Amino acid sequence: MKYLFHVHNNASYLCSIGVINHLNLNHSDVVFLVARGIPIQQEYRVVELPNEVYYHPFNVLREFHRLKWMKNRNIIVKIDNLIQEATEGDEFTYFAPHSRNALYRAFISHPKCIGLQYIEDGMDAYLDEEGYNSKFPFEIPIFHRFLNRFFFNLFPIFCYKRLRAYKDPLRSPFKQASNIYGLSEWAFPYRENRVILESKHLVADFKYDPIKAGTNVFLLDAIVEQNVVLEDHFIKFIHWFALNISGQELLVKFHPAQDQKIKRTFLDKLNQHNVKVSEFTSSVPFELILFTSSRLNIFGIGSSLLVYASLFNSHEVYALYDYFSEECSHESVRLPIWKNAFEKLKNVKKYSDFETRNP
Repeated sequence: MKYLFHVHNNASYLCSIGVINHLNLNHSDVVFLVARGIPIQQEYRVVELPNEVYYHPFNVLREFHRLKWMKNRNIIVKIDNLIQEATEGDEFTYFAPHSRNALYRAFISHPKCIGLQYIEDGMDAYLDEEGYNSKFPFEIPIFHRFLNRFFFNLFPIFCYKRLRAYKDPLRSPFKQASNIYGLSEWAFPYRENRVILESKHLVADFKYDPIKAGTNVFLLDAIVEQNVVLEDHFIKFIHWFALNISGQELLVKFHPAQDQKIKRTFLDKLNQHNVKVSEFTSSVPFELILFTSSRLNIFGIGSSLLVYASLFNSHEVYALYDYFSEECSHESVRLPIWKNAFEKLKNVKKYSDFETRNP
């Protein structure tokens, strides 16, 4: 039996380490399926998911006109080859964030997959039940069910049998029930099948130094790269933020998908305002840094790391996503998710609070 962990960000990486230690899995049976170049510190087997596979849209309707679905069969062959490489033909249990992504379902539907478990992978875990069900509806919409039955199911090119969606995105299609593994007691509070990992199982495999108290930290999202905010609005935001912390020191944690141009723009604006910038370059998951450091001053726009920062160790946390609606009249498509995640966290301050902090 092999255990395949889907890792595409540091939250899923950290949660995977916690699960391995919690279940006391044999390390030789563990394989990390890694996307987006997430560095794995420990000596586990790693199988890289190529971008061609990770970003393939399969039968997503908004991408349908691009005809990428014509490559579905080839992509699934590549996935099956990756599974063979990872498992050497053994049966496996798959650990995934949820089952609503077609890529995950291609692994779940593999003939050798005999178990499915879920791992926390970021902000979704901290949405309330309504917010989570809004993003991943419990019931598959009627129109999609119609297409599945009378269109995708009829033509082999769509590979529907390998990509069929399940009713509940956090349940198992197998006889063995699924657990949902979370990093904190606030994760998935409405699910009875959750398992909260102990901190000792999270920190055991990492060597690092906490950040000293009082440090200013900026946690940057890939909001321009992911078309969440216009680049011009982002540049305006950077100018405003740099002006307000002029002359101070700032530790910056960039997003794994950060474009080099955006990085340079961000750093140049800060340097223009005499902000002394250093970059966090360690491969240690920053979630772990937040769990074990104390009283940091943490700024960001809407990164899921801000949620983790708000839950532990008296950090002062600013989620500045409302800057864009208030100063740029821009209602981001991600605004409802940000509001759902942050507005119930009483110790997370917003744009107006930051203005008060820096008159």
